[in-house]
Amino acid sequence: MVTWGTSVSKGVIGTIEEFGSGTKLGDIPVLFMIVADPIGADIVASYENSGRAMVTGIRNRIPDEVQIRAMRDYFPVNKVGVIYSEAELNSILNTQNLDSLSKEMKFELFKEVYVLDDKGVPYPEQFDELMSSLALEGVDVVYVGSSSYNLDHADQFTEAALKYKLPVASAYDSMVTNSNALISVSNKYYRVGRFAGSQAKKILVEGKVPGELEVAALSQFSISINMSTAKAIDQYPPIQLIRFADLVNVPQQTDVEQ
Repeated sequence: MVTWGTSVSKGVIGTIEEFGSGTKLGDIPVLFMIVADPIGADIVASYENSGRAMVTGIRNRIPDEVQIRAMRDYFPVNKVGVIYSEAELNSILNTQNLDSLSKEMKFELFKEVYVLDDKGVPYPEQFDELMSSLALEGVDVVYVGSSSYNLDHADQFTEAALKYKLPVASAYDSMVTNSNALISVSNKYYRVGRFAGSQAKKILVEGKVPGELEVAALSQFSISINMSTAKAIDQYPPIQLIRFADLVNVPQQTDVEQ
């Protein structure tokens, strides 16, 4: 069984607190992917081995410290803003990690939280108000490290940021390539799928016990920069990033400009 995402993986596998070294699926091997913090989510005990005989997975998320360094290669980062839902465990864990990282990497973290309805879903039309609050704080960047809600509403989220000339940095490549975020440091999903396939092969073909495998991480990552957004907020990338970043949504010159 292959699971995708934190909520689905927890729902299918169950947590260590609930099942110890076992799972909801008994003796069926399980391989998780696209889980931001599998230790924090209580899916595995460590990355050396899961601590659960039938569970392994892969790590595709780029650490937040790498994300911050990449941003600082682009522009000064002294104030970081986040907008997240307290109904999303992965967002809570990510924000907690940023809190700890802010002391080590010397930046201020400004947090805005969605107001939720009785079903735990953010009320609509909050993006402008929350982005305005971050703009008033003078944040240098709005960071989306792990948030299904922000990803699902990428256009509304990034358009609100553009209104206040705020760059959005995201761990989701699609927020740059298919929306208006400025920069992403991520692993392409096709690489994630290929890596998951190699892990599955070890179990199905080579007969490895899932729990004895390392929860392995991809060793490479990609940087994407949205040049249309860069132009809109007058934040063009420096030459050292242009050399190896994927430049997407490059504005076309008009005949007059040519």
